[in-house]
Amino acid sequence: MSTFVDMLPIARAPLTALDLAHNAHLDEACLMRLVAALKVLPRGLAALQLDGCGITARAAETLGAVLSEGAWPSSLSTLTLAHNSIGRDEGSVAIAAALRCSTALTTLDVTHTGMDMPALVGARAARTKSGRWTPAL
Repeated sequence: MSTFVDMLPIARAPLTALDLAHNAHLDEACLMRLVAALKVLPRGLAALQLDGCGITARAAETLGAVLSEGAWPSSLSTLTLAHNSIGRDEGSVAIAAALRCSTALTTLDVTHTGMDMPALVGARAARTKSGRWTPAL
């Protein structure tokens, strides 16, 4: 999995979907490299599925920061983070901040993450004023 993650930044064809769900080979170091690789991907990734990948609050915090900048807010329409131990603190806050920035996100799955639902609902309220969003809370 490390080799795949390291190859992402040099991909020549645009990626529209990345499904790494239930991947036991993603340890925290690999997840952090994945997030860094996502930062330099060309615009166009519409679906990111990371359910059951062992994402911690620290990785979610970094992911949230990446999803709040660059082309991400205008291209990512589906984000699946279900079945990860993100918790209620920094990871939840960072993901909620990314939701506020997003103009394309229509589907979010955070089931069984322990995330701070009031923060996500607040982000949802901000998003529904400007567009459609279907969360799976």
